Amino acid sequence: MNGVNRNTEMESSRNAVGLWFFTDFGQFYICDPDTESDTSSPDFWNNEAFGRSIAASEGIIGVGVSDFGLVRGLFQIFGSEPNIPTEAWDNIAEASITTRSGRIQIIDCPSSGVQHEWSLPAGDYRVRVYSALYHLTPQDYKRINENLDAMSSSGPDFYWVCLWPAEFSPPIHLKGLKRKSG
Repeated sequence: MNGVNRNTEMESSRNAVGLWFFTDFGQFYICDPDTESDTSSPDFWNNEAFGRSIAASEGIIGVGVSDFGLVRGLFQIFGSEPNIPTEAWDNIAEASITTRSGRIQIIDCPSSGVQHEWSLPAGDYRVRVYSALYHLTPQDYKRINENLDAMSSSGPDFYWVCLWPAEFSPPIHLKGLKRKSG
């Protein structure tokens, strides 16, 4: 796995890691690579999951992004639930994941290319995804940013993915308008 970031201890991985990769079908995944999961199941991206922009199944979380293309953001591991102000974020949703392998990966869709990987103690974790800049279209963003070569037709949406040890619990939508499936 060339180019994969690996941190061997949870303590050292608390610093934010930049996310900058391409994905399709408006989603990417956070997963335990040793857990088999089926994201093509109609139960995974059901209407409720689509509406909150986060889907969850055993060993995997799907993160809905505002459009196809470039994912920009941060991934950060915390020792406990972070206290981050919510005002600047358009959407906030969270879900739980269990890692039996002691590894967590961020993978794109549909090729499942590993973008980042971390080692951490096996157990239950909570993932909260903060999403911003949904209100700007790619055309709006082109007007304010001249350096769009690597961005294709992607919008400027930005994601901060936070993970911390926590008791397993159902996915929830904390803030924002719920998306409607086509």
